Amino acid sequence: MRRELMSLAVSVVLLVALTLSLFSVYRVESDYTSRASVAYRSNTGSGLNTPKSRDWTGMFWTSESQLATAGSPVRWVRTAYCPNDTRFYERTVVTLSDDGYLDAYVRKSDGTWSVTNNIGNVGTTANAYRAFDIAYEKTTGRALLVYGVLSTDTTKDLAYKIWDGVSWSLEAYVDDAGHAVDIQYYWVSLSSKPTSGSNEIAMITLDNTDSDINGWIWSGSAWGNYVELAGTASTNTRECLAVAYESTSGKAWTAYGIGNTVGFRRWSGATWETAITPIDVGALVNWLSLKPDPASNKLMLVSMDGGADLNIIYWNESAWTLNAGGFAEDAASETAASRCADFEWELTGSKGLLVYGDSNTDPITYQTFNAATPSWGTRSPYAASGVTDQQWVQMRVDPRGVGSAKIYVGVLDDAFDITLLYWDGAAFGGEIDISDSTVATYECFEIEFQPVWKQTPIIFVDPATQSVLGIFYVRVDITWAYNLYSWEFNMTYDTAILTANTVTEGALLASGGTTYFNKTINDANGWVYAYGTLQGNVPGVTGSGTLATIKFASQAVGASSLDLHDTKLVEYDFVSQTTTLYPPNKRNEVDGSVTVLSVIRVGDINLDGWVDGDDLALLNLAYGSKPGDGNWNSAADLNGSGLIDIYDLRLLGKGWYPPP
Repeated sequence: MRRELMSLAVSVVLLVALTLSLFSVYRVESDYTSRASVAYRSNTGSGLNTPKSRDWTGMFWTSESQLATAGSPVRWVRTAYCPNDTRFYERTVVTLSDDGYLDAYVRKSDGTWSVTNNIGNVGTTANAYRAFDIAYEKTTGRALLVYGVLSTDTTKDLAYKIWDGVSWSLEAYVDDAGHAVDIQYYWVSLSSKPTSGSNEIAMITLDNTDSDINGWIWSGSAWGNYVELAGTASTNTRECLAVAYESTSGKAWTAYGIGNTVGFRRWSGATWETAITPIDVGALVNWLSLKPDPASNKLMLVSMDGGADLNIIYWNESAWTLNAGGFAEDAASETAASRCADFEWELTGSKGLLVYGDSNTDPITYQTFNAATPSWGTRSPYAASGVTDQQWVQMRVDPRGVGSAKIYVGVLDDAFDITLLYWDGAAFGGEIDISDSTVATYECFEIEFQPVWKQTPIIFVDPATQSVLGIFYVRVDITWAYNLYSWEFNMTYDTAILTANTVTEGALLASGGTTYFNKTINDANGWVYAYGTLQGNVPGVTGSGTLATIKFASQAVGASSLDLHDTKLVEYDFVSQTTTLYPPNKRNEVDGSVTVLSVIRVGDINLDGWVDGDDLALLNLAYGSKPGDGNWNSAADLNGSGLIDIYDLRLLGKGWYPPP
């Protein structure tokens, strides 16, 4: 009989999944891979004023979703994920639009967005450049938005706001201590310190007023350690600056263009070290992109100059070397007007990929890098790609390394199409054209991988251990539930010690909508089975709480384990319309135990140690009553149903134990 009920249980869960599959994709949790997202400008939907978003599920990109209007055509887009595993779902998108205003969007656990329009103003001159950036503190999970604020106040050169997981702070300011006049910033770039326990963020900026490149360090509470890195940048209309931390040391490198050279200076964690001798790349530096090796302190810098020349500068943990590993300068990249090249490392380190636009060929061009040698693979066009005349190239590494997409590549071409494809370590795949942006002037998209994924759910008996007298209750609770749509569990116990009376549904799942709940008690064999599910196309429930409560009665003095097993969870992602089954090996079960110190027998209403005619008389007096009635006696409600009826009478008969 138990096997038949278990088969029914599985059928119920699968029925839920199949019902959801009418509008979703169903899969098992073991297929879960890394997640990523892209935010971008597109003329689809309500047009250019509304930023768009898609999610990479590990297998495919979801259909386009539209965020709330920014009030003006979007130009620049930045996005970042919260690194805190308690808010792993949180993603921030910030846009800069034609009207000079920034708009911020924060995705919440239920897939909806918290929208703050006009969160900052850089003006209608600085908006031709990416005069802002967003980064999260590693430990607290707070997000910092920094921007070149439009202001005539000489003490308000940069502005910033902090998102604490609930709301944005008031606007605060950073003063450029090197100048007494008001400074207007055109470029802002942030990098979060990756080492555990840190909230440090490094910032590098470029202003229009004096073409200075400056650096600051966020300590977790304030901006400080100001340094002027370059008195005159090679240009102030191109992003000739970059910042990134070494992955293991926690030291931050800045790179910046000074005429035809690239300068470097490192933050040690306590002070700015002496700048190294600049490296000559042969022409005015326009664009820089700096990427750290996730597995070491190596870095790779991509440099593009005003002659459309592409070079790399490699940090091998002891020195910077121009075109290391036999890299041949490409003197004919697609354009000097935008950053049509990028580099990214694979997560395991020592291997990397360079992707760029070459004016001599239509498809994207790529080269692999091996840091162990170091050496470069053959420079090759990816002929299968439909992307031509690349204007912007962007690359991001998967920080979790659990999917086929080791690196994601985004390209904006001169036909204004945004195309995404991934690198699996040996070849490209998954190419998809997601947008007509209508412009290629701005980097109007950004890809980001999710740095952390949800904690494995824990299903546990609560309290885990207890000593009892007679009747008692245990809860089956869950923590780290995410998008929970359905659940089921089995619990076994020692029938010589305990008998199970009732199973009632907990409040967690019902907080998400209408539910269906069922249970079976097999007291003869000592097991309880229960399951619950939401109904309809509604988001699953995220959080911690109670799935069910079980009422037990003591049968004899002794100890019994409360063994949870064969639990199953079905989660439903309302945003991506995907349904996922957690099989038993993909969540933790924590059993419980109980020690019966003395027995209060079921039916012993007057607590004299016997179940006899005196108890029957008390039950008869209260028969048919419910709470509030004059003859109500809670002790006679043996099954806890709130009504004293034939079922209570049956329990009293079952426990009949008169004195000898």
